[in-house]
Amino acid sequence: MTHTTRIGMLAATLVACVGLLAAPVASAGEKVISTRYAGVGYDTAVDTNGDGLPVGLTLAESQGTFGRAQLAITSEWYVFPRDCRDGYDLPVALVNSVAVATFADQSQLFHFSTGGWLCVSTTTGAYYGEVYGVYSGGTGRFAEATGTYITKFDGQTLDPTIGFRSIRAISEGRLTTP
Repeated sequence: MTHTTRIGMLAATLVACVGLLAAPVASAGEKVISTRYAGVGYDTAVDTNGDGLPVGLTLAESQGTFGRAQLAITSEWYVFPRDCRDGYDLPVALVNSVAVATFADQSQLFHFSTGGWLCVSTTTGAYYGEVYGVYSGGTGRFAEATGTYITKFDGQTLDPTIGFRSIRAISEGRLTTP
């Protein structure tokens, strides 16, 4: 797998997780939330499962139902057959992704993936995909938050030698706070 492909996969995971992490909760109860985010990602030197694909780190700015947040996402992928659009020749599946959204009041919301996929064009470096997951706790106003999300993302590998990439995403879900 090329470095460009790895970068695209990592960025996509990060974007998916980031979108849902960006929304603080104003009051107790369940809320339907929607978040958009954009940022950059790159490959690290860490390969947790020995498949040659490193863990990616994505950093993004988000705006959503409950305001702005900074997002940090880690993700790892593996090659896995699936149907992709024409021109996207490298399908991958998500191994793991974790994200943290940090708000201006220092509250944080934690995101954990439960699945996802990514399709990459090894010719152009473009990619797109989806990540699914759960919210499980955090700090401050998110200390006991729970919920689910789905994030749809796309991006472009800009420097395949280090897996540097762009990412943008829309995340939708439900978040419950006590």
